[in-house]
Amino acid sequence: MSFTRKHEKKITLSVLLLSIVLFSAVTTSHVILVKGSDDVYFSNEVIIPIPAVAQTKDRSFGVISYLSVKVVRGSGHVYIETWPLAEVDMQASARIAARIAFDIASKYKDLGSFYDWDYLYSIKSDSPIIGGPSAGAAMTIATVGALLGLKPKSGIVITGMINPDGTIGAVGGILEKIDAAASINATTFLVPYGQLYVNKTVMEKYTIGPFVYYRSKTVIVDVKRYAYEKYGIQVHEVLTIYDALHYFFENLSIEPTIDYLQLYKSSLDFYYVNTFLENASEMTLYYTKEYFNKTLSQMDSLSKTLYRDEINKIQRLIDSAEDLIGEHLYYSALSILFQANTTITCLYNVLNYRTEGDKYIEMLIKDLNNTLNVLKDILRKDNLTDGMIAAQIRVIDVMDSLERAGEYYKEGDTYNALEELSYAQERLKTVFLWMNFSSSIFSAKILKEAFDDEISFATLLYAYIYSMYGSNYASQVLKYIELSEKAYSIGFYGGAYLYALEARAHAESFLDLLGISHDDLLNKIAYVRFETMKNIEDSMNKSISPLLSLAYFEYSYFFEKKENDLGMSFIFAKLARSWVSTYLEFGKPFYGNLTLNYTLSVSSSPENKSKAHENESTSNTGDIYDIESRAVIVAVIMFALFIVTIYLMRRD
Repeated sequence: MSFTRKHEKKITLSVLLLSIVLFSAVTTSHVILVKGSDDVYFSNEVIIPIPAVAQTKDRSFGVISYLSVKVVRGSGHVYIETWPLAEVDMQASARIAARIAFDIASKYKDLGSFYDWDYLYSIKSDSPIIGGPSAGAAMTIATVGALLGLKPKSGIVITGMINPDGTIGAVGGILEKIDAAASINATTFLVPYGQLYVNKTVMEKYTIGPFVYYRSKTVIVDVKRYAYEKYGIQVHEVLTIYDALHYFFENLSIEPTIDYLQLYKSSLDFYYVNTFLENASEMTLYYTKEYFNKTLSQMDSLSKTLYRDEINKIQRLIDSAEDLIGEHLYYSALSILFQANTTITCLYNVLNYRTEGDKYIEMLIKDLNNTLNVLKDILRKDNLTDGMIAAQIRVIDVMDSLERAGEYYKEGDTYNALEELSYAQERLKTVFLWMNFSSSIFSAKILKEAFDDEISFATLLYAYIYSMYGSNYASQVLKYIELSEKAYSIGFYGGAYLYALEARAHAESFLDLLGISHDDLLNKIAYVRFETMKNIEDSMNKSISPLLSLAYFEYSYFFEKKENDLGMSFIFAKLARSWVSTYLEFGKPFYGNLTLNYTLSVSSSPENKSKAHENESTSNTGDIYDIESRAVIVAVIMFALFIVTIYLMRRD
């Protein structure tokens, strides 16, 4: 049967119409399947002003930037855009802000999982700004608003970084930022706790005879007075993100943390006793006394006279450690005993070098390197106890000490070489000590993943301190960043994570200590200890003894009460809190005794959860890709049919 050209044209048009209907059906199905839930298109944006510091060749000045935060359904991604480009990357601050904001917002609204959302940050300014952590608190506040669909109260401006524990960290450029806030008629300016007084450099004019000179002078400026008298702006301190939220969202039931500072002070005279640390310190004390007496018995009268100062120093250290043990300050006693043992070993090595010469140093270096190689293999495991993590950073310490000893030896400086070798020998003893005193276990894989965020934030703080205050102030932070990278490079992921925490603690503390008063610093230490104690109790309730956190917690007390060093006390309080959070998030109880083969096994549910989440995400993504591929195939077919149709119609 044959068809006429007219029938052929009708059939072709019918096929085209059918294709269009088919395509519409498939793509409609695609939309419905992807939508999945009624609020998949939920998107809420919050825009708030943030003060920043811009810098030219001659001066720095305050500018107002605008932060836009949008949350949309997604898979836990954090995106950030700055225009112009900030001098310091803000990605780490944005990630921390998103995490903390989600935890807070979840208390008021069922939001599902953090990974159900994507977080989009945009910062726009008229001038290139010094970025970094100073917008962290504002990012967190705006994200809470975006997640809850709330609009922040106008007229309020905040500066301050957001720490992973929810505290608001100190920043620079307070006065310049107040100037900027005045340009948009702000009525309230929030500053990190302890920054009501700042140092300012001014040029002072003076004359000598007919000549006029200028010199720089540092003055202390009362921030509250400066803001109110100059602009009518009220300045308030905020200790945590909850204090700040209290100002921005009046309809949220938030109790300011700062109102309870007097309560937190009661924690200053309380610390935990840990049986692991108690046993370790008592055992080390016994060993140190025996070692000291044995070394003295091998010394002749002349040697005792020559090294009288060292001998007296050792005895003082032993007595001090004994007193600390009596006061239940076991970790502090271990630190003092380490100093004593290092001095004893140095005496022992010097005496042996006098009789055996260079071959003695070469033998020490060889033995230490052999031991290190064995330990590196032992400590690179899929599952790590907290004792093994402490051992890892001590192995890195030994490696550094050996490098320095080798340099001294090449230069002919045998005494300093022996000092470094003695330090390395004693550090190795502490490696074995910690390996046998463990209370919890961690997945090396999970710590490796967690390391990325920690080192990113530490590096961010380093760059910020470097840009604002110079390399000298940032050097201590850089030291721990480099140590963390060194640990990571040899597969010591627990040690790398611990060093990253130390880098962050030193950076946060440096900023928090700038111009802070004695009483304000005591309040900050009290707050951090109070929160740490609550987390320690939570950890204990889960049968997890947070050994490293307890050690740092006690060391914070030691530096405050025994050394009168509030700066170091603050650093170790922060480390204690960081580590107890690590135990709660990643730790598992560890039972039994360790052996040298370290064949450990543990149920790593965080990994399983992570894998489950990955599988779920992969499955969902696969569904979407399948739907999209079908749509593309239909589109291609439809396009081909369209071309055929046009061709046939033109033939007519």
